[in-house]
Amino acid sequence: MRELLRQYAPDGPTGRKASKARYPVFARPELSAIHTHYEAYRLCKIEEKPAFQAYRELELTGVPNDIDDNDDGVWRHEAGKVVDKHLRVAKRLIKYVGYGLFPVLTQKNEFEARELLIARGELRD
Repeated sequence: MRELLRQYAPDGPTGRKASKARYPVFARPELSAIHTHYEAYRLCKIEEKPAFQAYRELELTGVPNDIDDNDDGVWRHEAGKVVDKHLRVAKRLIKYVGYGLFPVLTQKNEFEARELLIARGELRD
């Protein structure tokens, strides 16, 4: 399937030429966001703190305002979902930095990175 697609779109899906950079950059990262992803990873994976505690320490936002702090179980669940999103991105960043690719932040970036690594022969389908 991939060969068929390349036959009709040799320059890639957007028509742009592939980067010849030694270390391609996949996005224009917001450094404060990368720092937040890293801190969430550090708190949850290295210091082994619960996600809701990491949420409070990082002063994150994202839990809907209509959730009452008195309903602790729901609040913890929602706070955990916010922190889990930061953890997923942090794991993706860490995984692809090992291949010399930075920053791989989104699923689209991950797809592009995988295609590049497959083309280099560093990763198999």
